[in-house]
Amino acid sequence: MSWQENFQNYTTSVAFSVQLSNVQVRALDAISSNTWLGNFHMFFSTAGALQRRGLVEFNARYSPERPWRYRLTPAGELVLSLVQMSGALGEEVDPKFEVA
Repeated sequence: MSWQENFQNYTTSVAFSVQLSNVQVRALDAISSNTWLGNFHMFFSTAGALQRRGLVEFNARYSPERPWRYRLTPAGELVLSLVQMSGALGEEVDPKFEVA
């Protein structure tokens, strides 16, 4: 299945809901910033869950700059932006998200 089909299947219902665990949110952020999450086996099982939700996709081409071989889908980028806006990553909210 494509990432679009996975995302549509995961989110299509009467109410729109994307539920992610703390580990899944951290993995999205790690994939986006290409940082090490810690536990190798946990990362790949978490990345698989994110892939089934259509938020990441496997990138078969290896690159030393992106050793995870996963990348965010457009839906994953939007979800991560929402998470960052909410402050759920424990970081200061970027001023570009503030309402004037």
